Amino acid sequence: MACFYKVADKNRDGVITRHELSKSVFHALAWYEKIPFQVFGGIDKIIKDCDVNGDGKLTLKESLTSKTCMDSCFKRRHTRDKFNC
Repeated sequence: MACFYKVADKNRDGVITRHELSKSVFHALAWYEKIPFQVFGGIDKIIKDCDVNGDGKLTLKESLTSKTCMDSCFKRRHTRDKFNC
């Protein structure tokens, strides 16, 4: 998770905004991965799963305390592979 935050937090303020998340994810995904990503919830699903306090922004601390953020081996492995972590 820490590696993903380093890559996605473009302005290095310790918070990933919806815009930063969207830009990072869509840059990392291949064209054929973007449609299934959208169908299965996309950016909204990530925000819902990882934004514990509901402010629309992600922090490493709240993502680590969430039970639904990156809750499967597939999600963790895919994120690690896509962001070279």
